[in-house]
Parts: sequence; structure tokens; C-alpha cells
Amino acid sequence: MKKIKNVLKLFSMLFICVVFISTPVYAGVDKPTSTWDLSTKGKYTFSGEAYAVDLYTNYYLTGKSSVTISITNKSTSKSMKAKLWEKGAWFISESSVTVPANGTTTWTVSGLSKSESYYIQFYNPCYFNGYIK
Repeated sequence: MKKIKNVLKLFSMLFICVVFISTPVYAGVDKPTSTWDLSTKGKYTFSGEAYAVDLYTNYYLTGKSSVTISITNKSTSKSMKAKLWEKGAWFISESSVTVPANGTTTWTVSGLSKSESYYIQFYNPCYFNGYIK
């Protein structure tokens, strides 16, 4: 089972690279390892497309107690789900949203800790772009 999951990750990563060969990819198949401080670097934009694995922001996001997130679902036929997680959280996300097919959802999440790190998980299938600020 683990071998199949690794093959699916590799396939999705190759697919993402082919699709976005001319533009940077701001979502990946693994949880982030670096940090983007929203208070100093400003808005973080992301995009991605996957059908077999979930995607994650490439950075942990920190520096704000309140964030605005906007996701545009580029699929014309399927809704997509995204969650904002605190680093290390296992079961309870900070916020969850379902974005309708061919729609955009923008929402604000308050009560975050400026010193904690957060990331967004995009559940497959997904084809999207957006930002957090």
C-alpha cells in the first residue's frame, strides 16, 4: 500500500511539473518545510492541480493573528475541499471550506497565534489558485 502511495505521489508530482512547466508551482505533495512570514513578506499566492494525492502550501504561514484566504476552483465539474491546519495538529483544523466548481470562496480566519505556523491542505481532486494574506 505504501509503495502504491509513493508511486501516486511521484505521478502527481510529474503531472504537476508538466502542467506548470512555464509557471511556478506554489503547492506541493508534501507538508511544508520552510516558513513564509505574512507580516513581513506579505500575501502568499498558490496554485496546483492533483487527482491522486492531496496538495499543501509549500510554506508554513506565520506572523498574523487573522488571515484572509481566497481559493478559486478551476474545475468546471467538481467542488474541492481545503483546510487550514496548525503545524502539528492531527485532528482539528483551524478552518475548512468547500469551494464550488468554477467558483471562488474568500473567508477570514481569526484567533490565530502570530508565532504559530499554519498551512493549507487541498484535498484531491483539486485544480485551483488563490492567496492568503
